[in-house]
Amino acid sequence: MAAQRRLAELAAEVKQLRSDIGVLRLENTTLKDKNTKLHQYLDKAEKKATEANNRATIAEQRLHSATEEANHVTADVSEIQEQLNEQLSKMKKQLVKVQERLTSSEQVTAATQVRALHEEGVYEKLLAENRDVHAYTTLLKDSNQLTAQRGTLS
Repeated sequence: MAAQRRLAELAAEVKQLRSDIGVLRLENTTLKDKNTKLHQYLDKAEKKATEANNRATIAEQRLHSATEEANHVTADVSEIQEQLNEQLSKMKKQLVKVQERLTSSEQVTAATQVRALHEEGVYEKLLAENRDVHAYTTLLKDSNQLTAQRGTLS
């Protein structure tokens, strides 16, 4: 009897162990599936991270290139601005010279008109009529007398 009881106990234990083995195999299969899925997820995540790093590298290169180009453009703009300032300065000097020549031409024109009026005797008459106003002012206001002269100055 003891042997039968022991045999029954061992049979029950074997049965329990076989049941445990079945549960463990099922659990092992489930864990293998989870492990496979996690590896796939990890592979996808690594691929995405690599792609993101590649895009970031490309973006950094573009930014660096754009920054260099902007620096060159800024340098070009500064150079052009300096050249324009030089040209403006030269043009201002030329304008001053032209204004001086124009003033000289106006004075010569006025003197020529005064001489012509002297010869005609009109100058003294204008002086007598306009003692408060300078004769040159009166002469320059008379557009009929300057019309011919304006054509030669243009």
